[in-house]
Amino acid sequence: MRSEKKGRFYTVPFLFSGILLILPFPLLNLEVVAWFCLVPLLLGVAGETPRNSFLLGYLCGIIWNIGSLYWTHVYHPLALPLVVFLLSFYPAFFCLGLNKFLKGRNPLALMWIAPLLWTSLEYIRSLGFLGFPWNSLGYSQYKFLPVIQTAEFTGVFGVSFLIVFVNTGIALAFKSFHRPKSALRIMVVVGIALGLCISYGSLMIKRPLQTDREPIRVALIQPNFSTDCQWYENSSMIMEKLTTLSFEAGLENPDLIIWPETAVGGRIKEGDKRLRRKIQQVLKETDAYLLTGAPYSSDGKDYNSAFLISPSSKLLGRYDKIHLVPAGEYFPFWRHSKLLEYLLQEAGDFTPGEKYTIFEIPGRGNFRKSAKFSVLICFEGIFGDLTRRFVNEGADFLVNITNDAWSHSKTSHYQHASIATFRAVENHTYFVRVGNSGVSRVINPIGTIEKNLDYNRVGVLIGELSPASRKTFYTRYGDIFAKLILAMTLLSFVYAAGRKLPLS
Repeated sequence: MRSEKKGRFYTVPFLFSGILLILPFPLLNLEVVAWFCLVPLLLGVAGETPRNSFLLGYLCGIIWNIGSLYWTHVYHPLALPLVVFLLSFYPAFFCLGLNKFLKGRNPLALMWIAPLLWTSLEYIRSLGFLGFPWNSLGYSQYKFLPVIQTAEFTGVFGVSFLIVFVNTGIALAFKSFHRPKSALRIMVVVGIALGLCISYGSLMIKRPLQTDREPIRVALIQPNFSTDCQWYENSSMIMEKLTTLSFEAGLENPDLIIWPETAVGGRIKEGDKRLRRKIQQVLKETDAYLLTGAPYSSDGKDYNSAFLISPSSKLLGRYDKIHLVPAGEYFPFWRHSKLLEYLLQEAGDFTPGEKYTIFEIPGRGNFRKSAKFSVLICFEGIFGDLTRRFVNEGADFLVNITNDAWSHSKTSHYQHASIATFRAVENHTYFVRVGNSGVSRVINPIGTIEKNLDYNRVGVLIGELSPASRKTFYTRYGDIFAKLILAMTLLSFVYAAGRKLPLS
């Protein structure tokens, strides 16, 4: 049994990894740290008991999640404690699983079980109505274009797998420093794996975009109005700002003008004649199609929706948000619990949509064919499997409208925006992000940020989107890589238990 002093010493690697895990993500953007941030944890976990591994892994998770998700506290007093409490279980189970699997085994088993287990847990974390794949390790590399091109096969989970594989190789090489040849062999294997991914990605980003159509010209409107003001009380000011910016955008002759999520607080389809007149004024002046977020009610149900309106003021289509924010826009059973109803008094009661809507802008003259696109509202853009379904339905490009102003945090804005890069690469399509307070971006199919409008600014972005003409492996088959990784992880533990090798 360790002494109290020694026990405190062995806490250091887990604390250190917890701190290092904060650094690769926005705003710090020290993405290189991701490639060794787990090394202290991997070196420390084998020397602990299963119980201590779990507890220290949980401590690592607490530090990581507080350091990167501190901004959630503005949403609700219980939000940060609850998020940290739940998400810290993932690194805890990672450490427990490693500890149990490695007992009585060659340390080289770490080389494959660590990436398998980490990636499996990231995938599980993305599932269900409480799914929250925020800060998956792969997202830290959104600027490293050569390495993220593998996402068109594996999604973000393949990049996370590679990062953990490199971390594991470094940890094993460090443990084998007294055997230089063994350490060298490990690093050669790691170098080959990383080199192959970077080489493939470097070739892909040099390949020209395959398209047979003229580009679509879009105008992104970032009004930057505060969520502290009530829309109905300040509708004149908000609409005036949206109108002025749209007129400015109209000078660039866009095909499509895009307003952010819930930019329009009134009802487009019925009521609010003043609002409709303002929109008609914008459409007449710019001769462009308008996409805007707005609430919608039907048969006693409320929806968070997006509307496409033609230059002649005809309503062409509506998309109702499918994946709602739990405890924010809805909670499946909170209305049946007095305690939850009291704690979540400000939670919305929206109904999830069911249709993967495809909007279409007709061609104009002989210069352009019709263009199809889909809309993701707010944090729907963080779910790869949801996003790729729209492309499978026929979307030529993707638009994410959002309103992150409620967080009052530059960190949350840039974390959210960084995730969008992977949706573009996974589906090899343009991804347009329009935020009320930023960060608005035009991202091309290889993940290059072609246009960017910073956080907390008012302005207009003009971009040209060339519809891609091919579907990726990920678009067609989704998270099959992550599912295979999960199956391999489960089989590894079942096989080890079946052979009656010591697991504790």
